Amino acid sequence: MNDYVLNLKKQIPVEKVIIFGSYAKKGTAHKYSNVHIAVFSDYFKGMSRVDSIYFLLINAVDYDIDLEPQGFTMEEYNESAGLVSEIIKTGVELM
Repeated sequence: MNDYVLNLKKQIPVEKVIIFGSYAKKGTAHKYSNVHIAVFSDYFKGMSRVDSIYFLLINAVDYDIDLEPQGFTMEEYNESAGLVSEIIKTGVELM
């Protein structure tokens, strides 16, 4: 996971990374769980949600973990509404 984030940081300005979902909740992940991560970067400004996910997934193909990344802007982090609010409340910040 850390290698994935370091690779992303070589390509885009990454401000925050938060793991959410079953891996963020102790004892709820199982061997078939995927790893949900939220990547916060202004690189995603003006980009569709699909395009940001595509960019993040293309960068995840070389890693042997089932990543389910989602990209958000820092404006979405600062406004903290909906899904982002839930990610911030229940997730574990990596950086």
